[in-house]
Amino acid sequence: MGAGYTVMHARGFAHGLSREQEKRAWQGVIRELAEYAGGHSMLLAVENADALSDLKELANLVREIDSEWLRITLDIGHAFIRKVPPLSGYPVKELVLRSLDTCLSFSTSSSNMPYHEYGSVAGFIRAESDLIAVVHIHDNNGRQDHLLTGDGKIDFSFMKELKERFKGTYIFESNFVNHEVDFRRNYEKFRGLMSL
Repeated sequence: MGAGYTVMHARGFAHGLSREQEKRAWQGVIRELAEYAGGHSMLLAVENADALSDLKELANLVREIDSEWLRITLDIGHAFIRKVPPLSGYPVKELVLRSLDTCLSFSTSSSNMPYHEYGSVAGFIRAESDLIAVVHIHDNNGRQDHLLTGDGKIDFSFMKELKERFKGTYIFESNFVNHEVDFRRNYEKFRGLMSL
């Protein structure tokens, strides 16, 4: 195929496993896939989504595996999906914050955000830019992601950090209705953000 990299999600069910057991299981799978990818001179880039949406957990896993064939796909829209624990514990604070995400900016609180350990997405980029292989660009409004850049509520000021520290591939992951018009608008917005 001639592809230089492939992206994967850690998606699946972990019924009966503790969080630590689930992470170790994914570590084994990803280690095996990274070895296979390396055998074909292809980079494996794990996206911050599903079971590995937490950016600190993902970065730690990639560093622990320590393979030249393994990196991260930083999905911007997914970095702003606040995790809410199962309702069995009545996570009132998290549910309130998640509901506020739909009407206020995401800067209300970093509690339970995938970037929480870094304080911000910019903090993640500063700390882990060497692990980022590809960036998926799309917006998020608290209810829906994969929006055109500027149609959601993400403050893209962290693009300055990306521009300074990341020299890889950017991919638009937006749902276009009118492909030519939407792509052009998205691209122009992205260029404006990169010129800040």
